Amino acid sequence: MASYSNVANEGEDVLKAYKTKFNAFDLNRNGIISMREFAAVSMRSGYKMSKEDIIEIFEKPDMEKTGINFEEFVDIMQRKAGRSRALAPYRDKFRRYDYRRRGCITLDEALPVLARELGFDRSKTEAFIQIYDRNKDGEITLLEFVDFEKKVEDLRVQIKAAFEAIDKNKDGFIDPDEAKDVLLSKGYSEQKVEERFAKFDRDRDGLLNYTEFAAFYDVPLN
Repeated sequence: MASYSNVANEGEDVLKAYKTKFNAFDLNRNGIISMREFAAVSMRSGYKMSKEDIIEIFEKPDMEKTGINFEEFVDIMQRKAGRSRALAPYRDKFRRYDYRRRGCITLDEALPVLARELGFDRSKTEAFIQIYDRNKDGEITLLEFVDFEKKVEDLRVQIKAAFEAIDKNKDGFIDPDEAKDVLLSKGYSEQKVEERFAKFDRDRDGLLNYTEFAAFYDVPLN
């Protein structure tokens, strides 16, 4: 586990770099970073953070009273660097949604991706975001995105497997007869299958492509 002693062993220059960062937050130079100081410097740098955000970063619920000293700051920055490395594989995927580069994913940003890949409509996308939006601010951060993306991939695999199983002639489309083979066995009437097929055949070509099928298939969130 990363710690102040590990960093100290790396040499004077590394500690100096951490000290420079620490001093930028320690506005009154008392050797302690308070929650108010951290929030003020963050806001000055363009990041408006709530009390809950700061507590989550510093993993110290009593920070409002005690603040953090230099050694604690170094330990926290080391852990943060470790988390950042762990999040690296998800950054490019996150940017597919976060096209405005705000560091979070909104409903409007998630909708076109999930509609294309999972067949989600607006209400289903909103319900999906609510599951993984831990702080209930209506947005998905990079930390929240890890579990969000794992579930997206799981649902994507389910839909792809179903599409390939139903596409008996392997032409890359689902025709009405292939759809009936599946849904009639699940208790749908022939009329209901035809109505559902027509509803999701958006280009009116008499076939369901992958995106149309994803909406037609309506994979459950849980």
